[in-house]
Amino acid sequence: QLFLSSVLHAADLGSTGKPAELYFAWAQRVFLEFFDQGDRQKLLGHDVLSFMDREQADIPKAQQGFLKFICEPTFRTLAIALPGVNLAVDNLSASLSMLTLLEGKPTADLLTKDLSQLLPDRPARYGAIAPRPALPSEGSKLSAPTVTTAFSSAAATATGSGASASAPAPSEERKGEEPPIAPRQPKLQRLSSWSTPCMSSGTADSTP
Repeated sequence: QLFLSSVLHAADLGSTGKPAELYFAWAQRVFLEFFDQGDRQKLLGHDVLSFMDREQADIPKAQQGFLKFICEPTFRTLAIALPGVNLAVDNLSASLSMLTLLEGKPTADLLTKDLSQLLPDRPARYGAIAPRPALPSEGSKLSAPTVTTAFSSAAATATGSGASASAPAPSEERKGEEPPIAPRQPKLQRLSSWSTPCMSSGTADSTP
């Protein structure tokens, strides 16, 4: 139970273990929500936590503390049992180095510009990227269930590729059409451009 809880906790922190460009893009969106909440609390006369106050928050410092004392220990501990998690540990280290270069930059810039604009002289990419599993070819059958094939199956279902041999072929008039997009709540619209194919199609994998 403790191990499964640790895996779930690491999944919740998953964006912090991605390459720095992706991690920072998600961090920007988190702080936009923090500051929206802080603005509302001020209007209501409530106290506001410093990292939710757009006038006081130091985004690089706040994120360094979060990565060092929450995320990194979680991933390092989990990597003892799951060595593949060391990829996330390496990406965390790269993101921490990147955050030191962002210290002192205006908060408005940190919320609206990507790393290529904030750090034009940075390396081409911070952190490592795990190999992307290949999707099954048209008409092929998936092998025994594994993490990789489960991912491939879900992605293939969402994108309309990799259908099983028994699946009916799409009609000629439907070929090339975009999959239907499920309606989203307004508060999630700012993340829509970062959704995965599975998220954007509204398709869920029912395989245990």
